[in-house]
Amino acid sequence: MSSALLEAVRGLHLADPDLGFKPLLAKLRGQQPDLEAGTREVREALMAVKAESKASAAATAAAAA
Repeated sequence: MSSALLEAVRGLHLADPDLGFKPLLAKLRGQQPDLEAGTREVREALMAVKAESKASAAATAAAAA
């Protein structure tokens, strides 16, 4: 997975965290067709971004406690 794809998915997820996989894929392909993002790559990038979000939230909660 390329860092450009990961950054693009991260940006879309931050802008609309409730956006599902298929709408996110469609939006990504519409906004950045030069990435030529495949379904598998986008799904993996979205899972990585969600894992980062959970880890960040856990770290913030641990620091606050």
